Amino acid sequence: ALIDSVSGASSSLAADPNVRVVALFDNEEVGSTTAHGANSNLLASALKRLAFAELKDGPAVAESPATFEQALTRSLLISADMAHAVHPNYAEKHESNHRPAINKGIVIKQNAQQ
Repeated sequence: ALIDSVSGASSSLAADPNVRVVALFDNEEVGSTTAHGANSNLLASALKRLAFAELKDGPAVAESPATFEQALTRSLLISADMAHAVHPNYAEKHESNHRPAINKGIVIKQNAQQ
């Protein structure tokens, strides 16, 4: 979607006040606290720096404790991950009526630590 939003639209991007960001974490779960994991401070730090950045020809940003949070409320945030089907050796780890199956639709996952 990000690529489609910018392809062939260089003139509209020049006047766009928004900053588009995509963060991809390879082999990292949301709960990963490694230095570059999805639960590290890497993305939050980068987004905070962007929220306080003075962009070319843009309005000056008043740096306050709420600036970053206000930027988040005006953002579209999506977290997407893949789900594995039931491993036959560990079938008891899944509820019998709620087992993920390959090519059978979406899976809603939850991290109890969030």
